Amino acid sequence: MSKSKLGVRDYFSFILAGLVGQLAWTIENMYLNRYLYDLDETKLSYVSIMVALSAVVATITTLLMGILMDRLGKRKLFISFGYIIWGITIILFGFLQYSFITHAALLVVIMDCVMTFFGSTANDAGFNAYVTDNTDETNGGKVECILSVLPLISMLLIVGLLDPLTQGATMQSKHWDLFFYILGGIVSIIGVVLIFILNKDNF
Repeated sequence: MSKSKLGVRDYFSFILAGLVGQLAWTIENMYLNRYLYDLDETKLSYVSIMVALSAVVATITTLLMGILMDRLGKRKLFISFGYIIWGITIILFGFLQYSFITHAALLVVIMDCVMTFFGSTANDAGFNAYVTDNTDETNGGKVECILSVLPLISMLLIVGLLDPLTQGATMQSKHWDLFFYILGGIVSIIGVVLIFILNKDNF
C-alpha cells in the first residue's frame, strides 16, 4: 500500500485547530467551576448541575450535528464559524464578573451549555470528523498521536501563563474578565484563520 503524504498545511491545521479546541475545553473542565464559586459561593450546588447539563448537551450535539454536517457536506463551515462563536461565548463569561450583572451563577450554567453546544459542534463533531476525512491508515496513527498530547499542552499553557489572572484574595483582585477575553479572543481569531487553511470539503 502506498503511503499518503500529508503536507505542512495539513499538520498545521490539525495542530492549530486541535490545540485551540483543547484550550477552550480546559476552560470548561478546570475553570468554570472555580469561576462560579468566586461569583457566588452560596450557589456551589450549581456546579454539579452545570457538569450534568454540559455532558448531556455535548452528547446530543455531537450526535445530531455530526449527522447534519454529513448530510449538508459543509464540515469546514461548521468548524470555522463554530470556533468563532465558541470564542465569543467564552468572552461573554468575562462580563459576568461585573457587579451590575444579576443571577451571575445561573447565567454561568446557561452559558456553559451554549458554549458546549458550539464547542461540540465545531470540535467534537466537526474537527474530529475532518481529521478522519483527511487521513488514512497510513498516517492517521501519527496524527492521532500528535493530537493526543494537545490536552496536556493546553493545560500547561493556561496554568503557566494565564492562571495568575484568576488568583487573588478577593473577587475584586482577580482578573477573570481578562482571562476570558484573552482565551475567547484566541479561539475566535483561530476560527477566522481556519477559514483559509482548512481543506475544502470532499464529500
